Amino acid sequence: MYDEESISLSPSEVFVLSMLRYGGLNSLYQFHEQAGLSHGAIFPILRRLEELHLLESAFTKGKRKRMYRVTADGEAQLEVDWLAGWRKTPPDSESVVRTAWVLSLFDLEHAQEYLLHIAETRFLDAEKIRVQSSHAPRSTTIAPLDRFRFMQESMVSEVLQAQGAVCKRLAVYFNQAKAEGKSKGVKPPKEKKQSSSHD
Repeated sequence: MYDEESISLSPSEVFVLSMLRYGGLNSLYQFHEQAGLSHGAIFPILRRLEELHLLESAFTKGKRKRMYRVTADGEAQLEVDWLAGWRKTPPDSESVVRTAWVLSLFDLEHAQEYLLHIAETRFLDAEKIRVQSSHAPRSTTIAPLDRFRFMQESMVSEVLQAQGAVCKRLAVYFNQAKAEGKSKGVKPPKEKKQSSSHD
């Protein structure tokens, strides 16, 4: 018997399930073309979700194209695991965007809080790197490896700063959507049940 409490999905699995259910994607080709996921990255996720009976697939008539759709169990699992990305998202930009999108489907306030948290983290990391590299000698006669490190740290610091600024702008966007009365996502979220301890 299916029990959503016994399954824990990764942020990538939640993203794929959400894209199938709410993003209108239903084939490997669409995931590659519209979500930027390679076949090698998406196929194992689709296979696992199908093994868990959270989605099903069928070949289209006359074509060798497999189409996927979310099952009722998959929808129930999304209601439980939509917050998975908040806790487990890797730090790369694409994962941050995917997690914020999933959160926005269910609750704009969570999406906003998540983006502000990421922005703050990016700004702090950029400042740390800037402080470290400010002690490096600026002379063009420094050793090649030191020059490389200085260039690398400068680039990383600027990228982190830019990512923080984008996250902040997206958080403002969600704040405006909340103010316009669109605070609810596509479905009301369902929290995982807390296991009660018996003394």
